Amino acid sequence: QQAALRRAVNILNPPEYKQAIAACYWRCLSYEQIAKEMDKPINTIVTYIRRAKSQLKGELSWLQ
Repeated sequence: QQAALRRAVNILNPPEYKQAIAACYWRCLSYEQIAKEMDKPINTIVTYIRRAKSQLKGELSWLQ
């Protein structure tokens, strides 16, 4: 399952979604830290992560 998750994260589109979700869950950065790192407003990061989760849910629905 972990390998499937990593594959799904790697195909997130646009790449900013992958960067934000990886920073949040794999590097344990706060939204503020991610926003600073990506030079984006916090609300944009929140949107990126929400959309990434939605894509991941679709990609990984077969795991249920």
